[in-house]
Amino acid sequence: MFELYTDEAHKAIRKAVQEARRVGASSVDPGHLLLGLVSVDNSVAQLAMARLGVTAEAVRATRAASVAEPAEGSVPFRAETKAALESALREAIALGNRILTTGHLLLGVAYGGVEPAPTDAMRAAVLREHADGSSPEIGGRPLVTNWSDLSLGAAPQEIPARRSWLVAAMMAIGWYAVVFVAIIGLTWDEMGPETVGAAFVACAGILGLAGALYPRRVARQLTKARVALDPPAEVAEVLARRGLTAQIRVSRGRGVWNGCIRRGSTAWILLTPDTLANPRRVGFVIAHEVAHLLRNDHARRRLDTPLGAALMLSAYVTFDPRAWLIGFGGVIVFQVATRWRSELASDAFAVRWVGVAALRAWANDHLALLRRAPNRGWRRRLRRARNYLTHPPMALRKAVHSSA
Repeated sequence: MFELYTDEAHKAIRKAVQEARRVGASSVDPGHLLLGLVSVDNSVAQLAMARLGVTAEAVRATRAASVAEPAEGSVPFRAETKAALESALREAIALGNRILTTGHLLLGVAYGGVEPAPTDAMRAAVLREHADGSSPEIGGRPLVTNWSDLSLGAAPQEIPARRSWLVAAMMAIGWYAVVFVAIIGLTWDEMGPETVGAAFVACAGILGLAGALYPRRVARQLTKARVALDPPAEVAEVLARRGLTAQIRVSRGRGVWNGCIRRGSTAWILLTPDTLANPRRVGFVIAHEVAHLLRNDHARRRLDTPLGAALMLSAYVTFDPRAWLIGFGGVIVFQVATRWRSELASDAFAVRWVGVAALRAWANDHLALLRRAPNRGWRRRLRRARNYLTHPPMALRKAVHSSA
């Protein structure tokens, strides 16, 4: 990720290493990085801290005096410092910036717990410097990456069958037909097939049209995204076998959910800033989403989702508890079964590609991410509960592939 750094950001890293060596430290801690950031003249970090009345001398004064001899040779980064660098990358992507400045590094260090604490005033100062463009550090370098940390390797020779989505769609039609006939049989005397059938056709038509238009709307939004990356060469190669071209788009904000979408022969893989900043996660996530694109799960969902919703509405208008049980129960059971099967099949493809260790690392990191304070609100918890309708629990996903 260092290729995204501005020259001033690189200079701040070098100054941090020099400061660690000067005081005889065995490693570079976030405090050294903070001092390096405010020591780079006319950088975004220095100007932002100046807005807050903080100078390099003031930061240096807060550091305890060292009695050790100056260090020789290489000085490694501490785990906390690496975490600060990852936080800086997430900040840059979340803000839609195409370069990583000392301002992003300043916010990353602050989120790592180094004084001064990350305050709204600090964030506002960094954003103001970015907006004003008064620092010569602000450039226009494009956001690129060489994906050197992924180590994907060659993709599996065996990829999902081209028509697997069509088989799944026919299964959906057959299952929903059986449930619909059962509802008609239960309510024939009280309701008659005309009302139930009319409700089904109307709902299926409206939702089917909405489902057909949804990918177009999403595609238009994706083409306007400011943060776009070319996929790794291995990913481009395996998608080309199916005649697909793809781009990786990075969402804004601090979401935790990744995804993909396919429209014809064009596909997009959506990554959150947190995923992109963590090489342990991103390799598995990309391989998993590639499997969904190869399976063309989106085509099946555009068929079975409106059919399932129409079937539930048909059951509801009967006002018969038995029809409710059959209609709602039949749809939910089928949706859970097919979605879980799709996720586990995509996991299997990703495991063959990047290994089961990558799956475990992603699952553990994802669970740790969900336990963070910003993801513990009742809305987030409700969304995670709803997510179990479409995604198996992490424990099950790890257990299924534990012998791989």
